[in-house]
Amino acid sequence: KTLTILGITVKYDAATLLKDSSGEEFNPSTLSPGDNIKTEGFVNSDNSVAATRIERKDNSITNVSLLGPIDADLASPNFTIVGVQVTTNVLTLFNNDAAGSAAFFNDTKKGQLVKVKGSEASNVISATEVENED
Repeated sequence: KTLTILGITVKYDAATLLKDSSGEEFNPSTLSPGDNIKTEGFVNSDNSVAATRIERKDNSITNVSLLGPIDADLASPNFTIVGVQVTTNVLTLFNNDAAGSAAFFNDTKKGQLVKVKGSEASNVISATEVENED
């Protein structure tokens, strides 16, 4: 039982909580490409995610967010989280500080939790916000 979200394999089982935007349980077979999904779980050694919760959200949401560990030491201006490429630019807000990109790239190391928000195309996130989570 798997889904692919942003190129990440998400594994679920009978213990995974499955809810739609109304709070009702849903059958994963009713998911369609383009559905907005929020997944919580943990990263496996193969970079797949073992989902503890999968929520189908309202399709009016246009931005994506991803929270996970950095895959490798960072090289400005881009990095990866769970195999997903994240691109940044001069408009990206780092740790709520428009001037914070240098500090972010100097201080953030492989394995640290980072949350990104932005737009997605071809499984690449163009970040508008980047924030350390630990």
